[in-house]
Amino acid sequence: MQATGDDIGQLCLEFPDVPDVDHAVLLAKGDNASCYLAEKSGLVLRVPKADEIKARTRAELVLLQFLGTALGGIDAPLVPDIRHRSQHSMAHAYPYIPGTVLTRGWFQETTFPQQVQLAHSLAAFLSRLHAVELPCDVASVLPQYDSFDGTNVMVDLVAGSHLSHLLDDVRSAVAVCSWFDRHDDRVLLHNDFTHGNLILEKKESLTGRRYALAGVIDWTNAYVGPAYRELRQLALVAPHFVRMIVHPKRVPGVAAAAFLRGVRLALCEPGSVRHSDEMYRALREHRVFNRYTIHLDEASDALAQYAGAGGPTEDLALASAFDRASQAEKAIVDMTTGGRGRPGATPRVGAPLVPYDELPTAWRAQYPAMEGDLRC
Repeated sequence: MQATGDDIGQLCLEFPDVPDVDHAVLLAKGDNASCYLAEKSGLVLRVPKADEIKARTRAELVLLQFLGTALGGIDAPLVPDIRHRSQHSMAHAYPYIPGTVLTRGWFQETTFPQQVQLAHSLAAFLSRLHAVELPCDVASVLPQYDSFDGTNVMVDLVAGSHLSHLLDDVRSAVAVCSWFDRHDDRVLLHNDFTHGNLILEKKESLTGRRYALAGVIDWTNAYVGPAYRELRQLALVAPHFVRMIVHPKRVPGVAAAAFLRGVRLALCEPGSVRHSDEMYRALREHRVFNRYTIHLDEASDALAQYAGAGGPTEDLALASAFDRASQAEKAIVDMTTGGRGRPGATPRVGAPLVPYDELPTAWRAQYPAMEGDLRC
């Protein structure tokens, strides 16, 4: 699509060194920026919109300059290589990355083997990205994850329920647990690792068409945080595909934390307690609920119902851990439900289980149905 006259005028001011800027075509207009293509020069011209985006783009450009070296290598997926930049508006240009942009429709148009191949490619990239050690001058300009941010908490809950599909059986879940303590560090996250920002390379061969990751664009939202958050947007689009990526041998940090959050959410959901017999023994052995404990008041009541139905009540240490975590997280519950919290008194083991449909509407909307998600 041809850029408008006003767009061309702005581009000429921002990119006077690009010879064919006055013939640029519009690639995309998003919430953060507008992107144009100067075809003869082979450059993407990216112009941030709001002042807030410009401030985040300043940090993005510092990061991209570092990543060009840190992630470089033969056949490595590309990140934007900044060639021109405006100090005032943060508009910048980088070479066009050839390939096709991942879309929602790709998952319906491709075969299972093709999706597995791409999942392996994405997992390899994430493993390299999360292993990057940021120098102080880069880390200091990036946002840090705030687990007490209400938006973060609710997005985590939704993504966690989708990622619970990771669990094939309790034995594999226990194996994933062993990775957890070693892969709980804060890492560099792209933080919008989903359709629209992933460029795919398409290869034809005698065995058919194959896909691999060719490039990753739009690093405006990059920050330092826990690895499990990297795939939450993609999980909302294609949870079955994310399950191919988060194998513990490929991206252990994501896999372990995703499992923990998914299992916790499953225990929170009324009706899932009947799955708990073998799961309870696994949790009792590994004590995984001592960390990443958000909204454990629901899990506490689920445990109480399970114990009341004849479960192993002798393990008071686990019950006590649920109770302590529930009270410690009460502030987060209040934040994410507008101060209302969950119905009833301070959560404690032995409190009655509140039916799912009696939870506050705003909260209930954030819990996808968990029925059948865990196959224990």
